[in-house]
Amino acid sequence: MKKVIFLIFILLLLVGCEEYITIDYLQEGNWVATAGYEGGEVDGNPECPIIRGLNFIDENMVYIEHIAEEFEYTISEERDGQISFYSDSLSKRMWFDTTIIDENGIVIEGQGQMEDQVCYLERQTKEE
Repeated sequence: MKKVIFLIFILLLLVGCEEYITIDYLQEGNWVATAGYEGGEVDGNPECPIIRGLNFIDENMVYIEHIAEEFEYTISEERDGQISFYSDSLSKRMWFDTTIIDENGIVIEGQGQMEDQVCYLERQTKEE
């Protein structure tokens, strides 16, 4: 019986450890594409010509450097942190699955029309 309780405790602990993208996490610096991502490995050149630099201004707006445009963004908790960007002026919506790699790195993988956009973004703090 003790083993069963211990296993349940471990499972609950592991489930609670999954990290998803949050607004606070994103706003702590600018994000710059520094590498590609394939087969679970950060490697090669970034494959995200549109999303090369992101500056999350507040809980609703992000500046996308390559496009030189502010986009509205939302983070979907139902889709494990999937992020979507929308621009009224461009009438464009883009969806990306996100994975936290470490404290200062995330992977974004485009969905739908953006599925060829895959890269590792590294946080650049204000001092860098």
